[in-house]
Amino acid sequence: MMRYEFRNDAIDSQPDPDGGYAIHELKKGEWIKYNVNISESNKYGLDFIANNFDEDTKIRISLDDEIDVIESFTIPVTDGEKDWENISISDLDLPQGKYTLKLEVIDGELTFTKMIFHTFDRTHSLPGKVMAVDYMTGGEGVAYHDKTPRNIGGKYRFDHVDIRNHPDGTFNIGWNQTDEWYKYNVDIAKDGDYVLDINVATKQQDGQVRLWLDDEIDLTGVINIPRTGEWDDWASVIKENISLPAGKHTIKVETVNGEFDFHHFSFLEQDQYQEVEQEGVYRSGAGTFGKSVIGDSAWHNYIVGADVQVV
Repeated sequence: MMRYEFRNDAIDSQPDPDGGYAIHELKKGEWIKYNVNISESNKYGLDFIANNFDEDTKIRISLDDEIDVIESFTIPVTDGEKDWENISISDLDLPQGKYTLKLEVIDGELTFTKMIFHTFDRTHSLPGKVMAVDYMTGGEGVAYHDKTPRNIGGKYRFDHVDIRNHPDGTFNIGWNQTDEWYKYNVDIAKDGDYVLDINVATKQQDGQVRLWLDDEIDLTGVINIPRTGEWDDWASVIKENISLPAGKHTIKVETVNGEFDFHHFSFLEQDQYQEVEQEGVYRSGAGTFGKSVIGDSAWHNYIVGADVQVV
């Protein structure tokens, strides 16, 4: 392989898929240090983007040569020379403050391009709002199921979930296909009945979604997602009287039938939810359900509380 010089030192580098540079073939006993400033003491996840051919590659990560963040971790083999994989590592305890972070190869050799420490595994409080892109870590089959071999949108996270820019400057999950799903850690404040608001956009008529609690309890049944307009015409779909138990759980958002884009979901206590009565006619396309949709190109951010005439 041709060598590329990114810095004037002894470290070998090569281009990475994003147009930057990667560390090339760091060998056993070699290490690199980085200055880091950890904003708060917390449990973090690590997304490690690597291209690896050696079955025996193991790494150690430490702070100030004293604190072991990862004592030993085996980097799995990726599929080919151009196949960069996101290796997810969870439950890393990091202390607040300024440190030098040392990455050391303790066996084999390693080519990598990024280390991203994050708090995607944090618990989301309910009632409240959960962003679609803040699903837990753990990779395919644990944190999500995605049918594409890469992140089609190329934004925000470095796994296979397809993420694109949202018009408000945040991000949303796009290209949701049938049977794909995403899982979230939640802490529900108290037992009770709640209202679900799931924010979506789609040009298609037949989208369907369902939410699960702890992979076992069907919270919502199948919810129909009508056409909202274009892919950036966002609307809320409402489901009332959902019974949630207090405590820490996981919520899984399953695409029963695609395709639609997904920005966030939120839960509000049922007795805090008030429908806004609105006189008039809601014009709904064929096969859609007027009361389930909030906000289109003409009416915005309200809930239809009166009888709805579909014309």
